Amino acid sequence: MDKFLIKKTKEPPSSGISRGMKQASLHQLGGVVILEDLTSANQQLSNPEISPDQKIYILNKLKNKKPAKEILKSTGIGRTVHRLCRDENPIVSCAANEVYGFWKTHILHLLRRKPIEVESDAETKRGRASAKKMINLALNNSVIAEEIEIHVFIK
Repeated sequence: MDKFLIKKTKEPPSSGISRGMKQASLHQLGGVVILEDLTSANQQLSNPEISPDQKIYILNKLKNKKPAKEILKSTGIGRTVHRLCRDENPIVSCAANEVYGFWKTHILHLLRRKPIEVESDAETKRGRASAKKMINLALNNSVIAEEIEIHVFIK
């Protein structure tokens, strides 16, 4: 079997052109948040014995992350960063304000966006239209009929 297997080493491209792009690791992505990292950062930022330089370093690392609202609540990191906004060290409070503001705008953006509506097939559209028509006839209010039908369809 070995006589049919030919192993060749990978040769670098002869053109000498390198792409310069590198694949991002999971930790580098903004939307990927590791809970252990957040709880560790929360403990370190809550510790009064940590130097301001270390707090600024941790806050700068947190600035690149986009945690969900539930994660901010469950880990307590949101309260800790908000508390650091009133820190006596102006550099720490400025860094904490940047992180808090970034997180707040990110969460408000997520809350304000419209939900995704999926296009249905023809049979489903006919059924929904029929349901709206029957509800509208019963209630004599097309706005309420539309809302009821949407909530029933979602459920």
